[in-house]
Amino acid sequence: MEENNKVEKFLRDIKEYAEVRFGLVSLNIQDKFSDIVSSLVAIVILSVLALLILLFAGVGGAILLGEYFNNPALGFFCIAGFYILLAFILFLEREKWIKFPIRNYLIKKIHLNDEN
Repeated sequence: MEENNKVEKFLRDIKEYAEVRFGLVSLNIQDKFSDIVSSLVAIVILSVLALLILLFAGVGGAILLGEYFNNPALGFFCIAGFYILLAFILFLEREKWIKFPIRNYLIKKIHLNDEN
């Protein structure tokens, strides 16, 4: 009889440990997911602001160049050429400047709590 009680208690303890462990893993996943999502939202907001700044600076630069060349269209074409050159350089270096840093950032965020 006493052995049955010990086995039952052991099985209850194992079941309780598994439930607690599952809850802890679930909380860790939620924590990492919310950390990554909040970081990505911040990045998106900052990117939108940077694009707006770039847009208005581009329009202002185009107007300024148009006045300098006495041809408004030429100012806009110069700024468009600059943006095309910038896009081409970003396209060529997209792996090194965009893909790898984002991948490394996400991996670092996922494994941040594993080291503690």
